[in-house]
Amino acid sequence: MLAIFNSLFIGIVLISSSLTNQIVSGFSRPLAWVGFTLGIGFISYFFYKNRGKDQFNKNLISQGVISILTGIYISFYFFSPTVYGSLFANFKIFYILVLLSASLYISYYRTKKISDIWKNFSRLGLLTLFLLLFSIPTSVTRLFSSDDSNGAKLIPFSLEKDGNLDLSEFFINPPIIHASEWAPDKEVLYVPSQLPSGDYIEHPFFLTAYKGKLLSSFPLLPGLYNSFVYFSLKLIGVKIVTPDTINLSSSGPKMHAIEDFIYLEKFSSSLLFAITSILLFKAICKIASARTSLLITLLYSFGTTHFSNTSQTLWQHGFIEFLIVASIFLFLSKDILTPAKILLLGMILGCFFFVRPPSILVAGLLGLVFLWRLRHLPAKEKLNLLLISAAGLFIPLCSLGLLNYLHYGHIMGGYYLMEKSFALSGMPDRFIGNFWEGVGGLLISPGFGLFVFSPIVLLSFLGFFPVRKRIGFLILPTLLSTLAYLYIYGKHFIWWGGVSYATRFLTDLMPFFAVLLLPALTISYKRTILKFVFILFSIISVWAHTSAMYSDAPFKEWQGCKRLPIREKAWRWERIPYTMPFRAYYPYLTGKLDIEPIHECQMGEAAGSIGDRTAFKFEGSSVILGSEKVLRDITAYFRSGHYCAKIFSKVEKERNPSDEVLQILITQKDKIYMSQILNSDLSKKNEFEFDIAKSGKTKISVLKKGNTPVIFAGLTLTKGTCE
Repeated sequence: MLAIFNSLFIGIVLISSSLTNQIVSGFSRPLAWVGFTLGIGFISYFFYKNRGKDQFNKNLISQGVISILTGIYISFYFFSPTVYGSLFANFKIFYILVLLSASLYISYYRTKKISDIWKNFSRLGLLTLFLLLFSIPTSVTRLFSSDDSNGAKLIPFSLEKDGNLDLSEFFINPPIIHASEWAPDKEVLYVPSQLPSGDYIEHPFFLTAYKGKLLSSFPLLPGLYNSFVYFSLKLIGVKIVTPDTINLSSSGPKMHAIEDFIYLEKFSSSLLFAITSILLFKAICKIASARTSLLITLLYSFGTTHFSNTSQTLWQHGFIEFLIVASIFLFLSKDILTPAKILLLGMILGCFFFVRPPSILVAGLLGLVFLWRLRHLPAKEKLNLLLISAAGLFIPLCSLGLLNYLHYGHIMGGYYLMEKSFALSGMPDRFIGNFWEGVGGLLISPGFGLFVFSPIVLLSFLGFFPVRKRIGFLILPTLLSTLAYLYIYGKHFIWWGGVSYATRFLTDLMPFFAVLLLPALTISYKRTILKFVFILFSIISVWAHTSAMYSDAPFKEWQGCKRLPIREKAWRWERIPYTMPFRAYYPYLTGKLDIEPIHECQMGEAAGSIGDRTAFKFEGSSVILGSEKVLRDITAYFRSGHYCAKIFSKVEKERNPSDEVLQILITQKDKIYMSQILNSDLSKKNEFEFDIAKSGKTKISVLKKGNTPVIFAGLTLTKGTCE
């Protein structure tokens, strides 16, 4: 029945998606697939209609409505980068509200007791939960991506255009450096590859060169998965513009279709995110109640990097998470020692290496769990199962290994050539960082620490003690994998994971920690103190990761426009990223606001210091495009009263004292409380007093005036008179 139910859902989704694309795009798409999907829907109908007429009619209506809305949701999603962007922006709220309302309505009417809503909600069909899990990350307006995933983003278009994995059509004219002119350089953004002639070709680190082709440096599986999603979407009429080229020899043209293929990446990532979460839910349901399983699934989905990283970008972490969850699902099955499941387990374990080489440690530990399960079997049966699992391991070795060898000349694929490129650039070993700094940063740093961003993980370690018999097999893999990852990435020269959010390098391990939350959660039902701690840690964890997606402040804290080095940002407790949305309210309580350019998005050039503050030089080219603003406007909440503004600035050299260089504006809506223009003669006065007549939201603007360069190190606003 479930298969029929899902077939009907898929058929209606395809129909409504295809028709929506036809209508919005003016019937410019072929209609053949509409007929095909209609056929799926009608076939499913006739198979299903004899399952009780009354129940069938109810299911058909509810399923039909949700299916149609889902199809429209998918279509509108891909209109977002186009002139039809408002369609999705308006429809997504309606769609999510319909899903939630229908879920709560059904949950209440099952027993008509408010106290049972939560329990009944957890027992809803997997389809409803899957759609909710899928719609939340896809509804995020922000487009967050990484250079690491460029291969995964572009492979679908390369396959469509040329039928190969060569990305040379997107990155043209890579610089050629003659062997006589070559000198190692530890620049991590551009690395070299040596040509057969002895000369060198220079390219971004996420690409590698082999036999005249530019290929992705990272594993191919994310790109192949993205290709499957891409071509499936094309069948229902979704149009995604092929990206333009980037000239590597110059600043050249940017990819004009960048939003389109990042929308595709986020769609694919969100789909994998939802599939993994649902599979985890099904796995935990084998050993716990539906309510407990749902709680753990939601914490895993929205309280870890599974949401803030995996759901938005096609890094390799998402696939490792999926493989771990799939392995756990099989281990929790009652009949895991059947040949079919053993073969599948072997295939899963064999894929780890081809997704992310360090994860082979995880695969090996899970393999030991499998061997332990065989210890009591007769020798003959044990040998048969070992041979079957070996056959499963052999399948990815032959397919993915051969694919790597054919395209990269090595079974490791792009990773092998990337390591050679880093060695040529003067970095033969990237694991050269301070080990203890890296381990501390991964676990407890305010900028990236696992226990700071997901404190709920701390309670997972309770799973090591009141061990449930069914999850005891996870203790050794979790403990040893965690120690191995800390050892490897603690020594990485960028242990924070580059331009990412929270503890990206430990994302692979989140499924282990999620399942090991089970003892803490079940104990918390009866222990008030533990329940309080569990709820508190859950709120912090979920806020830390969801605020990064739905609020500007946490995400901007880590953007490239910030001028403070990441290593320094990582250890600033006063600027934990997910506390940034509350920063606007601090002045209301403290009566003080300190604005430093080093913490704000700006385009100035570093220019020493003023006092103990880092200063930047601003000229006409340094202002934010389309305005006179030196910094983006800063909004904060102030109480009414008398204030002192202290500005830290100077000019580069003596100028006409009457030249205007800066303007400080402090306003509430159309009310101006301070409009102070600073001239070149900044030595006379840098403190100004003003009054705020009404408590509330206040905007601070810093504007560049005239052509005279100015060196600016920020300003402070303090309640009271200037000293």
